[in-house]
Amino acid sequence: MPANNTEIEKRLWDAADELRANSKLKSSEYSVPVLGLIFLRFADHKLAKAEQWLVGAQRTLNPLLPRLVSGEVSVDGLEIV
Repeated sequence: MPANNTEIEKRLWDAADELRANSKLKSSEYSVPVLGLIFLRFADHKLAKAEQWLVGAQRTLNPLLPRLVSGEVSVDGLEIV
């Protein structure tokens, strides 16, 4: 995984140069693979955020689980971080 934005930018430009030089795509056809990659990055980011939330939820709810099951406490008003 790239360590900083400069490295990411260099990798993106290198990939774009390779795409232009080695593909048989017309310039008007670049959007399909590029937008697909942007979507995959977006989905990866959303998945990471959801995973982070779930880990926080697990940490919050695990100690309360026996009391939740017995009905002593409810999840209403719990803040999950």
